[in-house]
Amino acid sequence: MSASLDKLTIKGFKSIRHLEGFELNSLNVLVGANGAGKSNLIAFFKMMRALIDGNLNRFIRDNGGASDVFYNGIKATEKMFFETIFGPRGFRFALVGTPDNMCAIED
Repeated sequence: MSASLDKLTIKGFKSIRHLEGFELNSLNVLVGANGAGKSNLIAFFKMMRALIDGNLNRFIRDNGGASDVFYNGIKATEKMFFETIFGPRGFRFALVGTPDNMCAIED
């Protein structure tokens, strides 16, 4: 049995400062001006895939390090927060920057 992603919260990821409770349907179309964050929303899903596959650090490195993945860099954004809601279930986690410009999952 598979569940679809119903709601999404992203805080501090790339150009997405704060996106809370973003509702998704079975088909979604992203429309917006250049620089609005459409590609970064897609990058979030790529990061989730990397996290699930155990390749989070590779994703962070390939995207310029934590300084490029955190909203306005790791000095401006202490941590990224994510929440995904699949029907009655949810998954939330936070990432913090590390001294080597990578990320770690916050306990």
